[in-house]
Amino acid sequence: MSLPWGTSPRYCKNLLLFIAPDRTKCDTLFENVSQFLAWDSIVKEKQEKILNLDTFQEKQAHKKQEETDTKVDNAILETYQWLLVPSQSDPQSSITWEELKLPGQDSFILRASRKALHEEYLITKFAPFLLNQLVLDAYLWQNVNHIEVKTLWKYLTNYLYLPRLKNAQVLLNTVQEGVAALLLTENFAAADGYDEAKQRYLGLKSNEYITVTLSQQSLVVKPDIALKQIQEDTAIKENQISTIEKSENTNFNSSNSSLKVEDRNSNTGYTITQKEQKQPQKQLRRFYGVIDLDPVRVSRDVGVISQEILQHLTGLVDANVQITLEIQVQLSEPVPDHILRTVNENCRTLKFKTHSFEEE
Repeated sequence: MSLPWGTSPRYCKNLLLFIAPDRTKCDTLFENVSQFLAWDSIVKEKQEKILNLDTFQEKQAHKKQEETDTKVDNAILETYQWLLVPSQSDPQSSITWEELKLPGQDSFILRASRKALHEEYLITKFAPFLLNQLVLDAYLWQNVNHIEVKTLWKYLTNYLYLPRLKNAQVLLNTVQEGVAALLLTENFAAADGYDEAKQRYLGLKSNEYITVTLSQQSLVVKPDIALKQIQEDTAIKENQISTIEKSENTNFNSSNSSLKVEDRNSNTGYTITQKEQKQPQKQLRRFYGVIDLDPVRVSRDVGVISQEILQHLTGLVDANVQITLEIQVQLSEPVPDHILRTVNENCRTLKFKTHSFEEE
């Protein structure tokens, strides 16, 4: 007997979760199904005039059909109460199965979805630094400097040792958030293509909002490689600006090297040089700024600040830039345990200098 799906390997394995019945509940389910099928057959044979039932018998058959149908629905909910999650700890390890009990009496699909989300076996929002740390740095950056977004999604759907994202939009949101993030070195950049001849990325973007598509033209670029090209581009622009300024200063000095001024009272002439004309300027060497951010639109606001403020300051020679983010959250209810665990773990991964949950 050949299998209906053939012998070829299954694709998108990392998009699959399984709901399984409890062995101890199966007999009750089978019994209820058998009773329903029996009464359903009687009703159909009466309708087809195969059976000769009086009015009372016909009403009884319809009633039993409805009762057993309800029993089957309830038995299904009680029987299918296990969520099976396949996973791998690394590419070389064998597949393991996590068995999770699904409590409750509502739809087992909804119960399984809630359980998978709570236990983070299904991810609807993925932090950019986790994509960088758990996927790109761990497996994909070893031999390449960039990867197509389409190929990245293919890997995430096929390999069980990678995080299980709900859909491709979760990945696109993560990439867009990572490119808009302030710290390139802890995330990644994006590009519209790569020029092999010039070995340069086309449309290289960092610290700004972009729209990413699921295509081979959208690239995720390794942070140190992107930073190197950005620094080279910045140096070229600075050299061009410096050359223009020197040319303008030379022209100005040649035409205004000295000015003859006559004192009408003494009729004595004297010369004022360009150096004497300049007024002393303040030596401003430090910038400090504080701003309140909208917690719902932090990524947007940080991207705007980076583009409008930071990019002008970080491009200065020997600029020592320090950025501190302070977070304060007040809640009317206690923090749920799973949020407590997730935030503490993410703070440790992000190397927060200090973080804590406190009582009021």
